[in-house]
Amino acid sequence: MPPAQTLLRGPRDGFPSGFTAITRAEGALPSPTPEPQMDFGSRRPGRGETISETHPFETAWVLLRGAAELTFAGTTVTVQRGSLFDEPPTVLHLGPSTSVTLRTHSDDTEWAVVRTPNDRRFPPRLYLPADLTPEYRGAGLVQNACLRNVRLIFDRASRPEANLVLGEVINYPGRWSSYPPHHHDQPEIYHYRFTHPDGYGHAELGDEVVKVRNHDTVVIPPGLDHGQVSAPGYGMYYLWMIRRPSPPPRSKTVTLNMAAALVRFLKRQYISRDGVEHRLINGVWGIFGHGNVTGFGQALEEHGGRGLPYLQAKNEQGMVHAAVAFAKARQRLGTYACTSSIGPGATNMLTGAAVATVNRLPVLLLPGDIFANRRPGPVLQQLEYPTSQDVSVNDCFRPVSKYWDRLNRPEQLLTALPEAMRILADPAETDAVTLAMPEDVQAESCAYPLHFFEKRVYTVERPGCSAERLRAAVAAIRAAKRPFIVAGGGVHYSDATAALDKFCAATGIPAGVTQAGKGALLDSHPSCLGAVGVTGTAAANALALEADLIINVGTRLSDFTTASKSQFQNPRVRFLGINIVSADAHKHGALPLIGDARAILAQLTRALAGWSLPTKYRAQVARVRAAWDTTRATLVAPKRGVPLTQAQVIDELNLACGADGTVIHASGGIPGDIHKLWRSHARNDYHSEYGYSCMGYEIAGALGLKLADPKRAVYAFLGDGSYLMLHTEIVTAVQEGLKLTVVVCDNHGFGCIHGLQRGSGGNSFGNEFRHRTAAGSRLEGRPVDVDFAKNAESLGATGLRATTLTELRAAFATAKSAPGVVVIHVPVPADVRLPGYSWWDVPVSATSQLPGVRAASKAYARGIKRQRFYY
Repeated sequence: MPPAQTLLRGPRDGFPSGFTAITRAEGALPSPTPEPQMDFGSRRPGRGETISETHPFETAWVLLRGAAELTFAGTTVTVQRGSLFDEPPTVLHLGPSTSVTLRTHSDDTEWAVVRTPNDRRFPPRLYLPADLTPEYRGAGLVQNACLRNVRLIFDRASRPEANLVLGEVINYPGRWSSYPPHHHDQPEIYHYRFTHPDGYGHAELGDEVVKVRNHDTVVIPPGLDHGQVSAPGYGMYYLWMIRRPSPPPRSKTVTLNMAAALVRFLKRQYISRDGVEHRLINGVWGIFGHGNVTGFGQALEEHGGRGLPYLQAKNEQGMVHAAVAFAKARQRLGTYACTSSIGPGATNMLTGAAVATVNRLPVLLLPGDIFANRRPGPVLQQLEYPTSQDVSVNDCFRPVSKYWDRLNRPEQLLTALPEAMRILADPAETDAVTLAMPEDVQAESCAYPLHFFEKRVYTVERPGCSAERLRAAVAAIRAAKRPFIVAGGGVHYSDATAALDKFCAATGIPAGVTQAGKGALLDSHPSCLGAVGVTGTAAANALALEADLIINVGTRLSDFTTASKSQFQNPRVRFLGINIVSADAHKHGALPLIGDARAILAQLTRALAGWSLPTKYRAQVARVRAAWDTTRATLVAPKRGVPLTQAQVIDELNLACGADGTVIHASGGIPGDIHKLWRSHARNDYHSEYGYSCMGYEIAGALGLKLADPKRAVYAFLGDGSYLMLHTEIVTAVQEGLKLTVVVCDNHGFGCIHGLQRGSGGNSFGNEFRHRTAAGSRLEGRPVDVDFAKNAESLGATGLRATTLTELRAAFATAKSAPGVVVIHVPVPADVRLPGYSWWDVPVSATSQLPGVRAASKAYARGIKRQRFYY
């Protein structure tokens, strides 16, 4: 179709008074234009004019300018808008046959009126400017040539009963929008306004281009790629509207067994943020047994395909770790499902479920379950609970899942799955979700409605905080003399690293990062003081001690961050909590700023324009940064008589990783050392699971990390104790052809806890890997030697061993060029440790015959006196 037939010219000086029809649902104006399935026009009432109507179509009234009074559903509201370009819209969205009265309060009032047929009834909703968070899309793309302000008013996620999707876009002069060009299966309407009456731009319609001017409208045919550009010197506004495809008739059904319906549903789930869609469920990790192989396993084989690929794990705990690490690396924009048989296969996943929920990360768990019909019970692996026949080991998942359900009938999928997906996609609620599947029900059939399997997109919004809370936060920051930021994992999850960088650059406020927040502010930034808390740097902890205002951004404030509530000692200290989770935002009696971290940091940056830290405090920040640089250099320097220390391994790994790699770690002594010493060169070069500190996470998690970002080099960094617990996913990495480098620091035991044991005055007991003595009383013989390089080779990996700094550097060089999995075995001494710069509450026995324990108990009594109750 020639593009000229899609362009509806409007008058340069505006539409006349009254109603001007521009398109009609059945046949546009003029008739050769494709049918947009929407009525659209301009309504310009005179001052004092009253409009009352009850229209049979779904209707949106978009205030373009002026002032008016709206009465609907027993509510009267006065609204106004002065500028399309500077003010978000006010929109009244009405269901069919809903009454409304509009009274005009100004001479220049103009409404855009959009209507479309809809058989569904739903309540009216008024969208005010404060309800809409602008999205600045295209930042950084082709030198910001397509940076634009997108105002999504409502879509299928926020108004699922609506047939309309509606929004506005502000094009900056000379810049693109709707870019890269895209298309829809439904017609779309763009209506244009410019900052000057002579303004203009160009609309791409497939291979053709049309010039658009003030008050023009373009009807975009189905399937036609389209993009927009404004001429230099002119800002361009356009209102866009599209009708959702009509759903299939509700009477149509398809008969499937429950497992097949589950697979078909999961393949069609998506999550969207900032206009970019991602698969919500990227595949299924699984180990099959009698509880899931003939049901869900058969359904995956028959219906999964590329849309829901299957990955074979070697341990059920490991596969959940892989899914969790994937979700973390993807900023919670997608995860995997994990399936197991009943019994031990299910309970093996419990630890992984706890990792997900503690760290606020999504994962879908699908364990097999005992027969719902109970006929053959007790079945193999069934827990016979004495007080109920409806209890199985899967009930253990209840406390570690945000949502838990047992599907005792195949039609229960219709209610369970939407709720499960809602939790997984909601950043404020996401955690582990468990759907227990009785093995007989998996195979049972049901007539499912076809519309249940339509594509669904869950939109992650970016809500800002209220104006009232923002004013209070700005006042608190301006009044503070020594503010300090604690940046947590929520900065990464909301993709707010650039916003934090900008906020700190503008204000000069120093920041410390948690384990999950590492990289939220790069170490090269003048405000970054590195790790904070028990495993923190001397620099960050020194300023945190004296800070009078703590600005918590995306952190849940665990005891390692707060040093068991002893880290913040200023008697006047107050807290601001920026978090999408209300409970986290309120911790320590904080002034809660509940919403998206990126949106709220942008609000604060704008509101604090022109304000920055006093020069004296800035100078102190610079001094402690420089002092820490000196201290760090001594910590990673060679130690006389020691071939290689863990600190040196971290420093060399940091260099090998660079900005293009990611290190992943989780437990033991490594997190404490690496948190202090690691220099983040990229926002995603550090991946820590320290919410649950789960041994065995590292190698399995590296799988998920590599799947999430295949182009990055991935280094799993762990101790010998953790390796021995769960190293079998090396086989999975080999099987999948994934490139991983595994660095094993071998100190012959559970060295971290051994150090805590000895540091608390206790004797060495139960934490070193030693042979039992001849007397048989204790494990006090010679160390048990394990050749981890040879073990790795037996699993299909390349095994290397490094005992000196030169050998370690050579091993890293070999690992970079070698294909597949490389395991580097690095023996390190257990008794060479880094100093700590804070306190951790680990109770010491109040009575003991050991002098060291008695001394440690006195020190502990002194430590707890520093704990504060901040609320």
